[in-house]
Amino acid sequence: MPDQQTLRVYDDAAPAFAKEWGEQPLPADLYRLLSEYFEPGLTADIGCGSGRDLAWLASQGFSVRGFDVSEGLLVEARKRYPALSFSHAELPQLGGIKPMTFQNVLCETVLMHLEPGLIAASVRRLLDILVPGGVLYLSWRVTEGASQRDKAGRLYAAFRKEAVLEGMSPADAVLYDREEISESSGKKIHRLVVKKGAGLLSGSDEDPSKKALEERLQKTSLISASLVAEIVERFQHKLIARNELQLQVGKIADEYLYLEKGFMRSFAYTTEGDEVTTNFYLPGQMVFEASSFFNRTRSKEGIQALTDCEGWFLTYRALNDLFHGFPEFREFGRSMLVKGFADLKIRMLSMITETAEERYEQLLQDQPEIFQHASLKNIASYLGITDTSLSRIRKELSKR
Repeated sequence: MPDQQTLRVYDDAAPAFAKEWGEQPLPADLYRLLSEYFEPGLTADIGCGSGRDLAWLASQGFSVRGFDVSEGLLVEARKRYPALSFSHAELPQLGGIKPMTFQNVLCETVLMHLEPGLIAASVRRLLDILVPGGVLYLSWRVTEGASQRDKAGRLYAAFRKEAVLEGMSPADAVLYDREEISESSGKKIHRLVVKKGAGLLSGSDEDPSKKALEERLQKTSLISASLVAEIVERFQHKLIARNELQLQVGKIADEYLYLEKGFMRSFAYTTEGDEVTTNFYLPGQMVFEASSFFNRTRSKEGIQALTDCEGWFLTYRALNDLFHGFPEFREFGRSMLVKGFADLKIRMLSMITETAEERYEQLLQDQPEIFQHASLKNIASYLGITDTSLSRIRKELSKR
């Protein structure tokens, strides 16, 4: 049951709120995230208000359904967007919505209008209406200290992120997790993007083969064949869903991953908050953030799956046990670090000595698969140029 005073405020002043939201700048930051993480399919906006965001989703080709607890706001939504579907529903029950109905669920700045005791149950129900592998975008206004009401009387509950995580299962994967300032409202909000059931991908009945990993270690000629089987036995199997974070910015890296299938990228944020891709990873490569992993410091880089990925990993402790127990494997690890340093030096020099067009052509030659799986925005930031410059380069090269 939503906070009744908040509900009365929205019902009584629905036209004024709809007008206010309509005059705010469009939430370009929200729409960027939805474009990146939402996949084609039936999409729900829970707490749709006057329908602005639902209309944008519809304009992007999504089949959409809007739901809100305020009858006043539903009247405004239907008036503004008569071609779209709007229905009454309230958290945490969401009565009338069947489980496993939607591919995507948007719930933008709604949770803070609920009593904190309802947060976990609401998140659980939002995930319940998603199909397995579906995506939930969830955000809430951050309230410091105690819960409070604004001048109109709306509740802004204070609660920790853990209350939200309590509504998730171990199988659910967090793809995005940040506190930031909304470009539309100018308020501080917390954003989560969650993929339902992604963690269950590794629950296969078949015992996955370590053959590719064994062949990778044998290729180096640094490890004798007699030791390879004993070493690979320590690696653990892992499946990572598309867009899932293998490493979050600000976390300490604890996995040394051999990427058997799929494609990944690493990224960091500039001082202005812009995301920059720092590397791409292809099958057969070792994926980890060396500085954080070995120094046990918080990572300034994140690592994200560009596709569904499969690999094998060692924890920091397991890797060090192998380094101490097997000098041959320690030599293999050293060779990987040397190669990584050399590749980093080559990339650093290319940013100084080569033109953007030369860097683009070199990437196309060395890693052509990346262009099938990474967005042009990611490729442009990796090359140190804007999206517009990359489009120009691609257009000019196509004329040759």
